[in-house]
Amino acid sequence: MLAIAPWLAPAGEAVLLVCANARRDICCAVRGRPIALDVAALRPGRVWECSHLGGHRFAPTGIVLPLAQVLARLTTEVALAALDAAEQGRFASQALGPWHDRGRTHREPALSVADSWIRAEIGETDPTALRVLPGTSDPDWITVEHRDGRRWRLRVTSRPESEPRPESCGKPPVISSVWEVVTEPL
Repeated sequence: MLAIAPWLAPAGEAVLLVCANARRDICCAVRGRPIALDVAALRPGRVWECSHLGGHRFAPTGIVLPLAQVLARLTTEVALAALDAAEQGRFASQALGPWHDRGRTHREPALSVADSWIRAEIGETDPTALRVLPGTSDPDWITVEHRDGRRWRLRVTSRPESEPRPESCGKPPVISSVWEVVTEPL
């Protein structure tokens, strides 16, 4: 395969994929492409434009590999911080929280929300520090365990937003879903 596509060789460095797919949503190209170009100029060979990542209403979006962290509302600064932190095997503190962190690709959405919410609350940048456990009797309740012994119980639910907003560039407003998190002491 490498003889046919040598660019598919495993990367020894962290990589940032930035959605620049104008066919799905013009916002991704209009907002994502400049970010990809800016960061690529500063970190050559470590940024790729890619096709649709989902979440185009949060454009520009990207994914940091190998951490599998999906980012929203990218800026050049956040993209650089995320890429540089991933080089150290960490999440960027600037990318924690609901404004930028859209979760990790290997988790179900509610579990990603719980992970992201706790990370932002405690400033945890180590991707291996948290264990996220789905609820057994009630799937809305999720337990998050830190390797230092701390534990949190969160109720994570999706609900429709109260006001419609544009789903993407040039599209009419629609009612979207938002995640709500409620914590319960353990």
